[in-house]
Amino acid sequence: MDRPSVGAARLFVIAGALSAGVVLAGVFRPAVLAAMLPAALAFLVTAWRRTVVVLLAAALALGFALAGLRLASIQGSALAHGAVRNADALLTGQVLTDPDIGPSGARFVLGVRAAVVDGRAVKVRERALVTLRPPPPRLPRPGDLLRIDSRLRAVFFRGLDAAGRASARRLIHHGVSARAYASPDDVTRIGRSHSPIVVIAEAGRAAVRRAARHLPEGERGLLLGVTIGDTSELAPQVDLDFRATGL
Repeated sequence: MDRPSVGAARLFVIAGALSAGVVLAGVFRPAVLAAMLPAALAFLVTAWRRTVVVLLAAALALGFALAGLRLASIQGSALAHGAVRNADALLTGQVLTDPDIGPSGARFVLGVRAAVVDGRAVKVRERALVTLRPPPPRLPRPGDLLRIDSRLRAVFFRGLDAAGRASARRLIHHGVSARAYASPDDVTRIGRSHSPIVVIAEAGRAAVRRAARHLPEGERGLLLGVTIGDTSELAPQVDLDFRATGL
């Protein structure tokens, strides 16, 4: 087998530095200026000198800046601002994930397209983690269009333990800008998405579920969890392991 060239190895290391910058941004959650300054300094240095160390530092700074700007945009969004003051919000959007039923209720991610936050109407393209307490008799499905009268809460809030903070970081990494809490009586189903992507995804999910019916219980839960994100049939300990790894 041919060995990778020095150039390919160098690109691989630079990509690793870029990824490390993304991880650091997720840990420190910098403001816009704090995210941009290291990248600006690194690129000024690369214009003067382009050693391997300088290029690695520039890649690290670039990853930090790009991820930091994305996180800052999420934290500065309309729903995130409303969540800081626990605002009442009427959310309209599309269900993006299978509901996850647990002790806290039924949870799913809603792709919010319009919201009324404390009486002020805003058009948004954000995500909210919705929790329905108690779980409704008929769970929402991915692709359902819902209107939810909810109370917002910040993704990060006081009192979170280490596991809760790790979960909050995963939510923000997946673009969730706020938590929303409601009862089933506060949810109105207003239709289904007709997007071809949703239709194709729904057909694929149905095919996976049909195939999973022929497997033993343990393997069935793993297949559904890994392929379509449905953890409802996982054993409790396996479900906790999934959450811990971010799967």
